[in-house]
Amino acid sequence: MSDFRSQMQPILAVERPRMTELVTDYLAATADLDRKERLDQERRKQFFLPHFQHLTGIIRAWIAMQCSMEVSRLVYDDLDAATPDAEKINCDDGWLAIVDRFLTIGRMQPGFVLKSAGEKWGGVELRYRCDPEGIEACRAAEKEAFEQSLIICEKCGEPGRLRGKTQWRKTLCDTHAGRSWDDE
Repeated sequence: MSDFRSQMQPILAVERPRMTELVTDYLAATADLDRKERLDQERRKQFFLPHFQHLTGIIRAWIAMQCSMEVSRLVYDDLDAATPDAEKINCDDGWLAIVDRFLTIGRMQPGFVLKSAGEKWGGVELRYRCDPEGIEACRAAEKEAFEQSLIICEKCGEPGRLRGKTQWRKTLCDTHAGRSWDDE
């Protein structure tokens, strides 16, 4: 942790309840605005800074910025939660069962929201958020999904293997690999 951040921890501990209350107040006060207006940096700055007059300089600015970042996180989490999971999955049919097993476990965890699921470097990449008490279960399910994606063809779901020796990699069965992925 940087020196500045470690110096800020005691101040943050004192200010955290006020920050949490103000973030809730801001979200309620801007509930009727569209996302762009809610996330307007100047609007957030004008809302949060006056509440921290008892702080000065960079400390005041940093605390207000922490509130502003929390607003952004919560607004985007709401957007992610409102978007159907099917619209966030960007992989071929062969991995849908893998992603579905991950989602089954993830949805049982508090605060779980899928951000995206897709292919990266030949394996499944899962982006999500969940509350701290559910992170261990989500990470275990994510690890299992990734390991499975390296032995199951992304196209059809049959046994496959990771192919490609350059930055272009795919997990495919022999049928879907064809000659273009023949790297042996």
